[in-house]
Amino acid sequence: MAEVRQERAVGEASVSRPTSAVGTTVIIGCGNLLRGDDAIGPLLIRELFEEGYGDSVVLVDGGTAGMDIAFKMRGASKVIMVDACRTDAPPGTVYRVPGQELEHLPDVRSFQSHTFRWDHALAFARWLLDDGEYPTEVGVYLVAVDELGFGDELSTRARRAMAQLKLLIKREIGVVEDVTASLSASGCLHLPLRLTTIADRRAVSVGARLEYGVLDLFLLVGEVAGRPLKVIDSDGTLGVELGDLVGVRHEQTTLSGINDRERGSLHFVVEGEHAGASGDRP
Repeated sequence: MAEVRQERAVGEASVSRPTSAVGTTVIIGCGNLLRGDDAIGPLLIRELFEEGYGDSVVLVDGGTAGMDIAFKMRGASKVIMVDACRTDAPPGTVYRVPGQELEHLPDVRSFQSHTFRWDHALAFARWLLDDGEYPTEVGVYLVAVDELGFGDELSTRARRAMAQLKLLIKREIGVVEDVTASLSASGCLHLPLRLTTIADRRAVSVGARLEYGVLDLFLLVGEVAGRPLKVIDSDGTLGVELGDLVGVRHEQTTLSGINDRERGSLHFVVEGEHAGASGDRP
């Protein structure tokens, strides 16, 4: 786990694929699975692994390893690292730190194998690898945490941060497109027609789930049970009722999210008291 002193709010994550890192994006999750919220990095990697990505993305559970991480980076075009951190910001705050800010190598004589962390590995890789082997871009996502008891599960705040961090990473590696949708005060989500097609087939319903501040919609085609998509506008806008998940709001809201065409799903960040509810599980 890293120690962070400066604040860098993000406004605007052993599982490893058996493939070379050359020319790929490598995502490394660091942390201790046995220490509560410190597990956020490895757990994020496992979730991404279950979703499945092509050979252009290599997923690495860095655990509490140190020096080995430097060699995992060799030849990658881009590296994204994820870890928990201690900071004065509220737990769940997400930072993105450019890798070059962490590449300053301490005195090599000060390194010891049992205290060699991922941030040492980043500096070590900068020193060790040739320019052609060191990644063109390195970014580090850090999540502020405070629940680190041995044997504890991930806290709700850490899970919310991890769910939203997953969207940030998907944006960064370019496997999705940014989208917006309108949510009415009564809880009807309005979706442009183009967002409801899978391989040129229009979805007729969706499965919906709201967990830890992220609304997941899974597009369903054919005779599949789900929440029906209904035409609500002459321009072809479709609507789906989600009031039981998102609750009644005071006014119409615009939601920002991503469209994962490859997996036929949409994902939106939802703020508010109902953002921890759950729903359908297709």
